Amino acid sequence: MPLVLNNDEFLGFLELAHPVEGESFKSGISELRDVLRAVKSRGDAPRWCEAERRISGGPADIYEFEALSPSDKQISVFLSAIPDWVEKQAAGARLSGSYRNDTSVASVISLSGAMLLMGADLENKSGGKGWPEVHEGSWKSRGQAEFFKLPHHGSATGHYGPVWNDMLIDDVFSALAPFNKGKKLPSSADLNRIANLTSNAYATSLPESRKKLKRPALVESIIHQKGVELLAEWTDLGQLRFRRPKAAVGQAWEVELFGSAPFKIESAAA
Repeated sequence: MPLVLNNDEFLGFLELAHPVEGESFKSGISELRDVLRAVKSRGDAPRWCEAERRISGGPADIYEFEALSPSDKQISVFLSAIPDWVEKQAAGARLSGSYRNDTSVASVISLSGAMLLMGADLENKSGGKGWPEVHEGSWKSRGQAEFFKLPHHGSATGHYGPVWNDMLIDDVFSALAPFNKGKKLPSSADLNRIANLTSNAYATSLPESRKKLKRPALVESIIHQKGVELLAEWTDLGQLRFRRPKAAVGQAWEVELFGSAPFKIESAAA
């Protein structure tokens, strides 16, 4: 879990926060609150992540996980903003989304001679934040990964050219999951960009619009008063599985698609 969550002020903010209508942090706050409560209820001790934190595991340390972000600088910037958030929350003001994803935990997993780059929701932002910090800092001289979990749902904001040039093999096997709220990701332009970067990219599904369910006016009124929104179920979430014999370092991955939603990403011009 991100180290920034292990902060008394931030934990207090999560417990007290009740975002105003339309607040962009609304779902994120609820999700974080639920996750932390679930961890606490199980009595688990979280492993807190920051750039260059390593965790090994399995028989004879068969795998190694290392966080590539967030950097010390981004942790400090994030934590320094909490008092301002608390003040704005108390005044009923809308919170700024400018820090979104700056503390996302991108990571590299080393397993049986293979390197897997997990992009999380890290973005390429101005001022050298996000992927530039990883590329010029925590990645160092590792070589090139042979699998890439595409960052930020494959969006353009998660793209950083030097990652593809220096940190990934050619035609790297890649995967993404869509974002179905608000501005849906990836866009058609995103899919074309990804297809032109690798011929081995896959998605669990396309972004899907969920229609609001219609009910009699009286029922709708009661639901609205309770602050509840009922949406149609997802038609098919889809799953991807990448496998390869552990001794077959450098060989192609076997890709399995489950359900009707997953697909291989190909250029519209193909």
